[in-house]
Amino acid sequence: MEWLVLLIPIVPGIFWLWVFYQTDRYEPEPMRLILATFALGVVSIVPAWLLEQGAGRVFPFMDQVEAAAQGRLDGTMLPIFLGCFLVIGPAEELCKFLAVRLFVYRNAEFDEPLDGLIYASAAALGFASLENVLYVIDFRNGGSVQWGTLVARSLMALPGHVIFAATWGYGLGRKKFNPRYPLWATLIGASMLHGTYDFVLMYPPLRPLCLVFMAVMVPVMVRQIRALRHDSPFKPGGARAAEVAPFTRRAAERPPGVPAGLLTACGGCGVLSRWEDHYCPVCGVPLDKRVVFCGRCRKPIDHASDPFCRACGTAIWPK
Repeated sequence: MEWLVLLIPIVPGIFWLWVFYQTDRYEPEPMRLILATFALGVVSIVPAWLLEQGAGRVFPFMDQVEAAAQGRLDGTMLPIFLGCFLVIGPAEELCKFLAVRLFVYRNAEFDEPLDGLIYASAAALGFASLENVLYVIDFRNGGSVQWGTLVARSLMALPGHVIFAATWGYGLGRKKFNPRYPLWATLIGASMLHGTYDFVLMYPPLRPLCLVFMAVMVPVMVRQIRALRHDSPFKPGGARAAEVAPFTRRAAERPPGVPAGLLTACGGCGVLSRWEDHYCPVCGVPLDKRVVFCGRCRKPIDHASDPFCRACGTAIWPK
């Protein structure tokens, strides 16, 4: 088996990651944190599996779950029902949640409500991408790709994982700016949604309801994104928008509080920022320190040789 085949099931996860990343319009998160959270989502499948296996030793349900996943019903559905709602849903959502809560929640880049949902989707897609590898690659037959399964999971399972995680991601974004927000309720809700989806998928008579589930939950998630984006302090007219606006090329005067020294241009959106900053305050792209401007007159300068701006005489290097 060629190892490159393992990348095929991951491609849909990267695509959906890009789609959800585009919803973060006002203050996009640094790609390094998004990819790191995606990787932690991949890793989080290990503790989730351990929790499920441990619970399976106390209450045997895994054999029935595996049989149902293969289209075989062996006996009553009660063990599957309890396993989906009490073990699989809570274990997987908790592990994805901890990947975000422990890694990026306290990071300074987590600075608007929508970030909770963005990082939640990254962790969820990392988790689902590894699941894709396990479900789509037939390791028993030389590592062949089951294309039908890949298409079905790309259209259902991957967005499904994002829908589950978006529930507690919404709560995480709210909790960041409102300590009284009941985050625990959104985590329980995500677990129940996950359990519902899995149970409906495993019980053949109910499988058509998966389409109904997606038809209902996708608009709900879209409304969550819009609500969180509406409350962004970086949107036009928001609290932080007034702080970053003076750094744009359109500003006629030197930004207040910025030393009359260096400004540097963002290669992504063209915003002018303080030379001391490492990332653009608007889009999060690393700043290009090779192209700099005078902080007073905003004329390009050659900072390698000029101690003063040739246009206005301002000292270039901030003290």
